[in-house]
Amino acid sequence: MSKEKWNKLYQLFLGFWGYFFVGGVCAVLDWFLFWILDGKLGWNYYAATAVSFTISFFCNWLLGRATIYRKRAHKGDLLQTAVVSGSGFVLNMLLMNLFIEHLGLPHLAARIAATGVAFFYNFALRHFWVYRDRGESRK
Repeated sequence: MSKEKWNKLYQLFLGFWGYFFVGGVCAVLDWFLFWILDGKLGWNYYAATAVSFTISFFCNWLLGRATIYRKRAHKGDLLQTAVVSGSGFVLNMLLMNLFIEHLGLPHLAARIAATGVAFFYNFALRHFWVYRDRGESRK
């Protein structure tokens, strides 16, 4: 394998683990907010998911842009990230319904499982579309 391909693979590896860390921080925030809204305040799990997901989205975008993707950040990345997260939100809601209504999982367990499934989807789209290598970064 050429040095260039190894370098790209290494960058993908670093990006994945960086995204895993940033995503982990934001996931804990998401789960905590969901637990407060659903478990303590008695909100409907759809509403609690929407609010916790939205706040976590902004956390993830800001931290990811400031750390993992700072060299590839560009003016349109918020809109592209919102598109990715919007489709991820739909996936999350479908999974929440499946896990709670059909499989009978407790709400917080369903939220954690849905986040885990959506993690790989979101990483792939952000890495290969939103923050793909564009040569010289645009700011």
